[in-house]
Formats: sequence, C-alpha cells, structure tokens
Amino acid sequence: MPTLTADKVVYHELYAKANVNGYQYPNTSSTVTYTYTNGQDIGNIYSWVTGSDGNVYWMIYANDADYQNQTPTYIKHDSSQITVPDVPDIIAQIDADKKAADIAKEGVVAYYTGKYLPYIVGAIVLVILAPTIINQIKKR
Repeated sequence: MPTLTADKVVYHELYAKANVNGYQYPNTSSTVTYTYTNGQDIGNIYSWVTGSDGNVYWMIYANDADYQNQTPTYIKHDSSQITVPDVPDIIAQIDADKKAADIAKEGVVAYYTGKYLPYIVGAIVLVILAPTIINQIKKR
C-alpha cells in the first residue's frame, strides 16, 4: 500500500461537509476570515502546514483578490468537516496517521489515559453517588 501524505492533496479541490471556518493564520485562535457551509467548494489546496497547535491546516486562496495579494486562508484538517472528492481516502488516512503519531509520541497508556480518564472518573463518581442520590429521592 502506498504511503499517503498531506502533499498528495495539494492542487485538489477542498469541499465542506459541515460549517467550516477559514483562518487568517494556521491556528484556530486566529481571526476567522471566511466561513463555508455544507457542500460548498472551499477552494484549491495550494499547500499545507502544521500549525502551532499541532494540527494540519490546508492553505487555500478564497478568491482571486486573495490570490493576487498573496493572502491565504487556512482550513483546519478535520475529516468530519472537509472532504477532497478526488482523493477520498486520504483525509481519513491523515487523521489515522496523526493519531498514530500522537500515540507514539505520548505512549499508549498516557494517550488513552489522557483521552478517557475524565469519563472513567465521572463513571466511578456516578456509581459511588448513585445509591445516595436514589435514597435521598426516595425519602422525599
């Protein structure tokens, strides 16, 4: 199976599968310059970059004026919100590769503990407190 990388998406059209924000810089804390709706053609992908937040961002020019002024818009990679119909499998593959890299970087236990520990703690607290809450309700 060939290696799928972000550079394989360059020069393909990016489409929105949900409401998608376009950012001034490759970081979700930067200014939202455009918002795209479900099914809308976001634009041709000119490049990609890893933002300061560790996410992949697609660089596009939203219109001819932005291209002429060299003012790119950055779209955060999220396979639930964007698609590239020309290469449909690559968006999901990039997500899987990022997850694998995160697991390798943090270690399996640390990755899953950080991801699921709040839910586990919440469930334990609920199991411990449920009998007390039920008894209090029955007393009323």
